Amino acid sequence: MKKVFMVTAAILVGIISCTKSTIDSSNSFSGKWLWIKSAGGITGNNVIFPQVGESSFLEFFQDSTYTLTKTGTAPTSYTNRYSIISVMDISTNEQKPAVILYDETLRPQLPLIIEGGDNQLKLKENCADCYTHYYSAVK
Repeated sequence: MKKVFMVTAAILVGIISCTKSTIDSSNSFSGKWLWIKSAGGITGNNVIFPQVGESSFLEFFQDSTYTLTKTGTAPTSYTNRYSIISVMDISTNEQKPAVILYDETLRPQLPLIIEGGDNQLKLKENCADCYTHYYSAVK
């Protein structure tokens, strides 16, 4: 369970520059996603996997809400809202879509750059030594 909280804490870390321009999310990443791993750190070699017997799911809905569900020894679930914005990716200097997840206290978290395709979703923290979180589509 500590690793799950470490991943959640890692999502909160990052320094980004963002704009308020909104991106059409109608054909974006709606659906249910299973967290596979997170990788990053200064060398990019730090990898965090779910603990055995535990899973984390993110499910995004068209009405700009999401549900975070954690299963295992201490199951939890909550639903809140998200926003899609445009941010300057510090690794490419290009504008990219990003998601802001609002936590259970209704505070916005730092934007995560949205990448993926072929039933894969990557949510990338926008800093030099941060993490990318890998998800697989749940059918």
